[in-house]
Amino acid sequence: AALDYAHSHGIVHRDLKPGNILFHADGRLLLTDFGIAKVVNNAPFTDQTAAYTLTTTGTIVGTPEYLSPEQATANPVDRRSDVYSLGIVLFQMLTGHVPFTGATAVAIAVKHAMEEPPSLSQLNPTLPASVEEVVKKAIAKRPEDRYAAAGDFARALAAASEVQRAQSPDFF
Repeated sequence: AALDYAHSHGIVHRDLKPGNILFHADGRLLLTDFGIAKVVNNAPFTDQTAAYTLTTTGTIVGTPEYLSPEQATANPVDRRSDVYSLGIVLFQMLTGHVPFTGATAVAIAVKHAMEEPPSLSQLNPTLPASVEEVVKKAIAKRPEDRYAAAGDFARALAAASEVQRAQSPDFF
């Protein structure tokens, strides 16, 4: 919901990671650290894209382990870039680690842009196929192959989880 809200106001976070998702004392999740967010414009967010993903000095903006392929290749970003990063967070939650690591930020960025992630079901054999498919779509290399919005991703994940609950009530 926080991402959809930001996106509806023309803001792309660009640094989604576990450290920027906090639990409030009342149980709510809070999305924090909009320090490198890109404000596309003041109008409601439609299909505009942020013009650049690099700083003026040419360095990568964002945490390498959670970069979208378009951030990694200095292509324009939009809400689907944040969907990718959120998918990487979910990948980590389900497997215990991020899909791409490397010796340098550039090495990790190249992997986001060029390599397919490891199979979730091989890393977590108890993971339902329906949930794996949702995560795979969220972290698709091409933005147009991802969920169009964070809310779409959340609804797909909830539906996949419901299917699994109906088939295996003891899983969740």
